[in-house]
Amino acid sequence: MSDCPGCVLELLETGELNTSALNRDERRELQEFLNGINKEEQPKAKGKKKHLDTRFDRINRIKNLYPGGKLTTVVVDTDNRFLYNGRRFELDRSLEQYSPRHTRLGDQYDMDRVMVIECDDGSLFFADQDGASIDGSYVYDLGEVN
Repeated sequence: MSDCPGCVLELLETGELNTSALNRDERRELQEFLNGINKEEQPKAKGKKKHLDTRFDRINRIKNLYPGGKLTTVVVDTDNRFLYNGRRFELDRSLEQYSPRHTRLGDQYDMDRVMVIECDDGSLFFADQDGASIDGSYVYDLGEVN
């Protein structure tokens, strides 16, 4: 009770509160009390919001990580397989973003594309369609397409 503004104590004692009789400071104090703002814990000054990591940011990071690398997006089928440069690859079933979600309308897939980054030396790196890196141990090279 001791933390309550005087007008709130008045409200508790009499059951009535005449807000028109409050001065500006009393109104602010009442508003802060009703909004749960503690005087000792004033809200922090508004500054820059934390930048959220976007798909664009992740793709730019990939481009910076593999300069000169060729980035290609390819379609992943429902068996988690895709073709790239005449070879067939398969994504491990444990990759949740490529696993189907069972809905009342049938299976739904969150992602149906994969990014392949081919470096100048021929090495391949992979990322999901949102730009999150996929560890190469989760991508299996099934060989050339006949």
